[in-house]
Amino acid sequence: APYTPFLTELMYQNLKVLIDPVSVQDKDTLSIHYLMLPRVREELIDRKTESAMSQMQSVIELGRVIRDRKTIPIKCSLVPTDEITVYYKAKSEGRYLNNVIESHTEFIFATIKAPLKPYPVSPSDKVLIQEKTQLKGSELEITLTRGSSLPGPACAYVNLNICANGSEQGECLMGTVGTLLLENPLGQNGLTHQGLLYEAAKVFGLRSRKLKLFLNETQTQEITEDIPVKTLNMKTVY
Repeated sequence: APYTPFLTELMYQNLKVLIDPVSVQDKDTLSIHYLMLPRVREELIDRKTESAMSQMQSVIELGRVIRDRKTIPIKCSLVPTDEITVYYKAKSEGRYLNNVIESHTEFIFATIKAPLKPYPVSPSDKVLIQEKTQLKGSELEITLTRGSSLPGPACAYVNLNICANGSEQGECLMGTVGTLLLENPLGQNGLTHQGLLYEAAKVFGLRSRKLKLFLNETQTQEITEDIPVKTLNMKTVY
């Protein structure tokens, strides 16, 4: 309580230039403690920023609910010191909610005290809780897993496995397996289908050959342009 008057005074001194002069006419504006609440100036409100903050608060609140000591220990036998990882999937027009989460990841992490990562959930993780909520026209799904995820590439990637005996590679390259980043840096320069084919060929020194990529080793599920490249993250292609 003793801190509150000083905080409000600091905020007032920074914002008082935005107060409607008519509402404080003939009044002492030296301190906020001399005034009543001023009239709201709707024209100064940035609706986009207001919406972004509202959705960010909803994300944080959902994280708090999931981690609430009164529910999680009962459902999952957790204690506050247990390590967890929070995965999220947001559905909104124009990736708006995703952009809000990505731009405030550090703040959310500091609030929920757990790593926050986008889907997909690692197959090796033990799922504890899955929750869905509606956030003003957007849908947010969160999955809570036990333990912190092992360190891995920050960017989306695929594992490559060439369906040959290792004798077809060129450019003095050997081996039949490799790893290829689908983006670099994170969230930028994402590969297209043609880019994926070209870069996969480079890994094995086969740039002069026409390659096809498949989702399975039996080569019955070809990766075509209709399959979004980002859905291949963490998978093995052949």
